[in-house]
Amino acid sequence: MARARPKSNATKQGATNGRTGRSAAREAEILDASVDIFHANGYSATSVEDVAQAVGILKGSLYYYIDSKEDLLVRIVEAVHDEVQKVMDDVLLADEGTPLERIAAYVRAQVDYNAHNIKRMRVYYHDYEQLSEERLSEVRKRRRAQEQAAIRVLQEAKEAGEIPADLDERLAAKSMFATILWMYTWYKPGGNVSAKGLADFCAKFVVDGVRGGMAAPAAPKRRATRAAAAKS
Repeated sequence: MARARPKSNATKQGATNGRTGRSAAREAEILDASVDIFHANGYSATSVEDVAQAVGILKGSLYYYIDSKEDLLVRIVEAVHDEVQKVMDDVLLADEGTPLERIAAYVRAQVDYNAHNIKRMRVYYHDYEQLSEERLSEVRKRRRAQEQAAIRVLQEAKEAGEIPADLDERLAAKSMFATILWMYTWYKPGGNVSAKGLADFCAKFVVDGVRGGMAAPAAPKRRATRAAAAKS
């Protein structure tokens, strides 16, 4: 007998919304297992059977949650992208602080996130090109939007006089992302460098880099308190 499949994305979404908490927990378990296996073996070398065995269910039962192995990869990629976007929205694109302060805060927050999600970040960046052309195009579109957002903040920093007027903000944005993202290839959680230590280092590295030879802005002078004024 042929296995029943959802007829459309809308049908699948309705089924997802109607799942019990136990079913949702099982789906999360499946995605976590997929991350572990994709990270260890690579997406291409992993089968649906491998994931099913890791979760302890039959291969046929796994198709209650997915249509194909690619569904697992696209859900991982989309989930990571949503979380990365939230970091950007909450910090880099926030209204608080100068452009350069927001850049530093963003680098710090994103590196900290990456350090605590190394396996997911590796799958996100290393295996995403295995997606079908339509899905791959959408991922690249969303990543370009993030790069454009970073470029705009760097332009704001230039207009505010925080970074040199001749800085190429596009190259600066690409260099910033390279500093943030490629750590998934070498960072070892629990090693000699803590997540916080790496986040602080990368933030300073990026800020010093885009600032170039410009001196850091002087800290605003504090007003003397009444008690201090009385002593003088």
